[in-house]
Amino acid sequence: MTLHLPTGAPFSVAQQTWLDGFFAGLDLGRERYQGPAATLTVDVLFGSQTGNSSELADQLAAGLRTAGLGANVTELDAAGVGGLTSGSSHVLIVTSTYGEGEMPDNAEMFWEELNAAEMPRLEDLSFAVLGLGDSGYDDFCQAGKDLDIRLEQLGAKRLTARVDCDVDFEDEAAEWISAAVAAVVAGAPAGAAGGVAPGAAGATAAAADKPAKSKWNRKNPFPSPLAATRRLSAEGSAKEIHHYE
Repeated sequence: MTLHLPTGAPFSVAQQTWLDGFFAGLDLGRERYQGPAATLTVDVLFGSQTGNSSELADQLAAGLRTAGLGANVTELDAAGVGGLTSGSSHVLIVTSTYGEGEMPDNAEMFWEELNAAEMPRLEDLSFAVLGLGDSGYDDFCQAGKDLDIRLEQLGAKRLTARVDCDVDFEDEAAEWISAAVAAVVAGAPAGAAGGVAPGAAGATAAAADKPAKSKWNRKNPFPSPLAATRRLSAEGSAKEIHHYE
């Protein structure tokens, strides 16, 4: 947006000339260090039971913004399928699987709507799915698989192959994020990416988008007393799976 003095502003000719030059300098600086505004915004949707998918969705959004694209991060249930049928052109989904192949709590309504017989076709949508799970379960990453297959059935175009991550997901997830961002950029209309801010400006923007990372993780767990445990696997199952709190 170009800045101008309002008509009738109480300045002399010399003052107006100086201010016009000042505003022109601001406009030039904004283009040089921020780049043009992004004209393609990607919907980053997540289904999360323990927070891992939410954190990865934020990392994915940061990668898209660093590439000069817009990104909106939303829980699957909060987004609903309405956005898929009313303007979204690109959607990237990160979801975990809960229990015996079920959707996480904040993705159940989205899945019911998406899987409904009356769900409209989605030929104009491009998508990719990252699944998080535990190979100790029979239905490993089933929520991600279900979403990936259903979107394909509805005619949506897959941007990059689905990846199913086990409990040590960090490296595989990072590779998928890089591939997904690259696929969106490669398939975006000419000029859709607003450009990356160079130097310190770009680094600062990326750092602001990236959430602070906890030192506690699967490899460095936080020690805590066991408050409750219950068996999740059915009686007679070949595997014995427990939920711990």
